[in-house]
Amino acid sequence: PEAPDAEDPEGEDEEQQEEGEGEETAAETEEAELFAWSEAGPWLSQLLPIAYSHGQHLPGISYGFLETRLAGQTILYRSGDGMGAYAHMLVLPEHDIGLMYFQNTQGDDAFAGLLQGLLAEWFPGESSVLPEFVWELDPGSFTGRYRSVQTPENTLVKLGALAFGELHVKRDGGDGLVITPAPMGDIYGRFGEEPSQWRPVAPLTFQRVDGEELIYFGEDAQGRITGLHATQGYHGSYEPISRWQSGPVQSAVILGALIVLALNILVVPVKLLMRRGWRPLQPVPFSVRLVPWWSLLVSFLFVVGTVIVFHELFWKQIAGMPALAAGVSELAQTGLALLILAVGALVILFLLILAVWQHPFFHGFSRFWQSVVVVAGITASLWMWHWNVLGQWF
Repeated sequence: PEAPDAEDPEGEDEEQQEEGEGEETAAETEEAELFAWSEAGPWLSQLLPIAYSHGQHLPGISYGFLETRLAGQTILYRSGDGMGAYAHMLVLPEHDIGLMYFQNTQGDDAFAGLLQGLLAEWFPGESSVLPEFVWELDPGSFTGRYRSVQTPENTLVKLGALAFGELHVKRDGGDGLVITPAPMGDIYGRFGEEPSQWRPVAPLTFQRVDGEELIYFGEDAQGRITGLHATQGYHGSYEPISRWQSGPVQSAVILGALIVLALNILVVPVKLLMRRGWRPLQPVPFSVRLVPWWSLLVSFLFVVGTVIVFHELFWKQIAGMPALAAGVSELAQTGLALLILAVGALVILFLLILAVWQHPFFHGFSRFWQSVVVVAGITASLWMWHWNVLGQWF
């Protein structure tokens, strides 16, 4: 109600008389607004219908809920987890019931078992297994490497895509597919850690052999595959990547560079010891004598910095997840700083080698090996720059 006129002596009495009624009206209004986004927004019943799906047979997304099917039941859900916590909210529209679930540990294995038992006991239904589909399209057109579209391009999490954000799709010998997640499993589309087998059930659509999950392959007007979409909504969308960008190739590149740099840490001291009793006819310039020692420093910085970063951010686990999920530790920041110093030291080494390249004391094996070390250092630098390791502090 409108406020009474300040000069009206009866306004105060009218306000006191309507105080109780006003409080009741406010309470009713607040209760009504709990079920609406705004005065003109959709009501709760309008939030449940599916608004988007990647494919005809795939579950989709409503306003805030992801759709899936389990034991013949349509389920709308939303879940999330973090360090030592997991929460799940779901709605069974066909039965007009909802469920909230919380636990003080990470992971959804416990809830998955609970949900299966709940559906089997109170809401039994037939499994949503579709009949096999026969087509003329070669399953080989779906094979290759796929990476999650949620992979960020400007943080250290991009590097994590090599460990837990990639899928390898290959044929199973027939018309089906075998999907193998990255070494540390898949955290985006819930493909798990083990290979899974899929059979065709509709055009561009496959269903898991031992379950009800579906995947759909998108294609462009020319019939080229543009993406792989799982039933988990936007969490399960992947884009094809080239073989050069794949985890095995990228791992081989950095591993090869680090092996050369690690060998240099052994080769330089051995070579210096072998020359311990050697007396040249003329003094060796300081720049020539500095090259192997500076090369040793470059190799040490690269190898130690890389091991620290990889261990502190990815190999180390906290609550079942890579330590990067908990932030960048001080030791990891030290490793990142060492890598930046390594790149600077590599530039100086390159200039030193150019300065002594024509000197008679810098020849043969020394010239060849130091050139290999520089190439390995440049390879490692470019690799780390591409995967956001250089200069990333968060």
